Amino acid sequence: MTEIRARAPVFDADGALSRAYLLDRGYCCRNGCRNCPYSSATSVTSAPSPVQAANHRPSSSVGMPKRIVSLCPSNTEVLHALGLLARVVGIDNYSDWPPEICDLPRLGRDLDIDMDRVQALHPDLVVASLSVPGMERNVLRLRELGLPAIVLDSHSLGDVWQNMRAVGAAAGVEEAAEQAIADLQSRIQQVRERLIGLSHRPRLYWEWWPKPLFSPGGRNWLTGLSELAGGVSITASADVDAAQPT
Repeated sequence: MTEIRARAPVFDADGALSRAYLLDRGYCCRNGCRNCPYSSATSVTSAPSPVQAANHRPSSSVGMPKRIVSLCPSNTEVLHALGLLARVVGIDNYSDWPPEICDLPRLGRDLDIDMDRVQALHPDLVVASLSVPGMERNVLRLRELGLPAIVLDSHSLGDVWQNMRAVGAAAGVEEAAEQAIADLQSRIQQVRERLIGLSHRPRLYWEWWPKPLFSPGGRNWLTGLSELAGGVSITASADVDAAQPT
């Protein structure tokens, strides 16, 4: 199991999101997470474990993965961008792009993946995610089952490139990953050039999550995307990934 390096340790020794990680991202889902830093009713019971960098393929005796499972839509689209769809054998219920995936086995909602079905597919690579709190339960279960996996955790647009490189390395398609990144960065540069001299930048409000209410903070990739499109997120000044407007 490998994970993207984060600004703070992601997991504690028992697989729960660490208090430091929740604080760093600004998460508070009000669901009583064990290490919630916003409630006096909870406390840290285990020392956080270090996070490994996902810049190499996961340990496996089967060589390059031929059977890949994706546990959230963004992972599925990364696999598509790297030309790996032919190897994908299962996806979460919410993945909807590209159209070629419509007949693939569905494995449950991204927050409630059926790990028995994942295991039955005999994957040699599972691409998991920490897009929102609760997904760490999938990661813990993957560890329990001993399934080879990488865990992607995007904060900024720069992290998206890091994630693509991690998947490319795990699947043995490093050159394809670098080409896909170069193509996307070229498109971004074209957009930047078109916005030179823009006199009006509309203020944007993103409702990233409804209950509880979350908007992207200054470290969230949606804030960077807003700026690239010529807008300004009204919650960009919050030095977190997930801001809670008041």
